[in-house]
Amino acid sequence: MQVNNANIGERVKAIRNKSKLTQEAFAESIGVTRSVLSQIEIGVNKPSTELIATIKRKYNCSYEFLMDGQEGQETIIIAESNKENINNMDDKEKYIKLLEDTNKAYLRQLEAQERTIAELRRTVEIEALRGEMRAKDKTILLLEERISKDPKLTVSKNKD
Repeated sequence: MQVNNANIGERVKAIRNKSKLTQEAFAESIGVTRSVLSQIEIGVNKPSTELIATIKRKYNCSYEFLMDGQEGQETIIIAESNKENINNMDDKEKYIKLLEDTNKAYLRQLEAQERTIAELRRTVEIEALRGEMRAKDKTILLLEERISKDPKLTVSKNKD
């Protein structure tokens, strides 16, 4: 996935603004300095995977929203609007519709999170395989080095 640092920064800033926090307060809540947050918001730096996970967890937004602005965005909007709408609702059907819409948004967010988990599992499996390949490559290099130092050594094939 090609990611634009400025766009991630804009979404981080949108989450901060939605939370009505200053850069100082938001930065403290996610464990970075105001300067680091400022650089992320203007697109100079990209947040680390750990920082994205912290923002996701503390501010109830999806990985997909932070990375590409797509899925999960409506959950933030609907959840925020529910606070005001539910207090002013007299009409039962509107209330039910609002709950259904919110549930659909949460289901979409859960599905997106499941896809993210599957993608992370694939990444972990790939990294494990790469680690195994690096170990085998080192073994091959060591064997080649030993063979080159001792011309009496030869590689023989099993006749099984």
